[in-house]
Amino acid sequence: MTRIARVAAALATVSLAVTCLAGQTGGASTSGSVNVVDWDSNYGLAIENALVNAVSVFDKGNVAQACATIAKEGKKGLSDPYPPNSRLAFHWGAAMAFDEIGGTECSAALANPNKTLLNQALNSLSQGQTQLRDFASEVKALL
Repeated sequence: MTRIARVAAALATVSLAVTCLAGQTGGASTSGSVNVVDWDSNYGLAIENALVNAVSVFDKGNVAQACATIAKEGKKGLSDPYPPNSRLAFHWGAAMAFDEIGGTECSAALANPNKTLLNQALNSLSQGQTQLRDFASEVKALL
């Protein structure tokens, strides 16, 4: 599957989840900070901690392990329930999609050195980080 097809498929999954969630919560309404905190305790926090840990592993020089962890956690974040707020769900889903793609591309670039693929991985991971920052800003606004 090409990179564009992977990105399109991942973002279609995010769009579908956010659309379903919007129907359940009445669109852009906040489902309440308690629900967001509960979601984070049950799903988000473990992934967030694993991603922070992956950065630490990367900083220690184990790039292959960091890439694999980021891809695995991104995939898990896409399959777990999304946050109970359509705006949060969008940023979370986009971050997880970009992390899964970026981690996978990073692993592939390490296995078969390829500068173009490595640049794509870095771009995907950067976009994932941007979405996580936006997610964190939205959470702070709710709390």
